[in-house]
Amino acid sequence: MTVHPIRLPVDIEQGAEGGPGFKTSILTLASGGERRNIEWSRVRGEWDISYGIQSKADIDDVKAFFYARRANGYGFLFKDWSDFEIGAVGSAQIIGTGTGALATFQIVKVYEPGTYEYSRLILRPVTGTLLVYVNAVLKTETTHYTVDYTTGIITFTGGNIPANGLTVAVICEFDIPVRFVQEKLVIRVTWEDAMEVPSIPVIELKDNE
Repeated sequence: MTVHPIRLPVDIEQGAEGGPGFKTSILTLASGGERRNIEWSRVRGEWDISYGIQSKADIDDVKAFFYARRANGYGFLFKDWSDFEIGAVGSAQIIGTGTGALATFQIVKVYEPGTYEYSRLILRPVTGTLLVYVNAVLKTETTHYTVDYTTGIITFTGGNIPANGLTVAVICEFDIPVRFVQEKLVIRVTWEDAMEVPSIPVIELKDNE
């Protein structure tokens, strides 16, 4: 997928409304019972960024951004200010366990750890925020491991592959690859400097799009 490594202006992101979503088909039986089929095993978030627009200057910024993405032709990065961090100092997120041979680990965020946990793939960790630990020992990027910031995959270098049973954990911030839903940007003008945009939906991109 083609995703431009650029984000919306912060004020517009912070005013966005939306969140995570799944798709499930539900069949209601004659008895009133249900049969449910989970069609999406992975989350796909949606947001409306129009709520963050407060001025003509904001509209101008979004319009320029819309032009540069060719509407929904190219993706871009989005920070969901309600959920953009993994772990914290003293409680890093475990993402895997070493085998002595396994060199690559996908960054994930785990929700409700345990029997029913959901592991969310993190494809866009934010440069400069990532900390990687092996058995609680902080490692150094480029020396002990490298990171693909377009897939969220950590690769340990030769001689630094985690030994069998050692935990690999991370702390980082992350962005979400998204695209505009609409092909047209609808702007309502009431007079010269009074404008509004009724809706500007964006939708999360999965790694195969």
